[in-house]
Amino acid sequence: MTKNNNDWKQELDEFTKLYLNDIIKETKKFRNAYLKAETPYLAQMWVAIAILNRKIKLLEEKVKFLESKINIKEELLKDLKKF
Repeated sequence: MTKNNNDWKQELDEFTKLYLNDIIKETKKFRNAYLKAETPYLAQMWVAIAILNRKIKLLEEKVKFLESKINIKEELLKDLKKF
């Protein structure tokens, strides 16, 4: 029996399919670059990893910023309670 390479995607839940399609769509922006690699499919995977890593770093920066604002607010509340 011949299997279509896309059959495995059908086994994913709907949310995972959406996220997978999103990252594939984003990696296509770098198609000219990864097609020049000896193994384009591996290069595309590395591009996807880099994109995800960038998103993680941006989220970490946002969390750190928000945590600093929360800490300032907590300090102000402590100071106000002293009065």
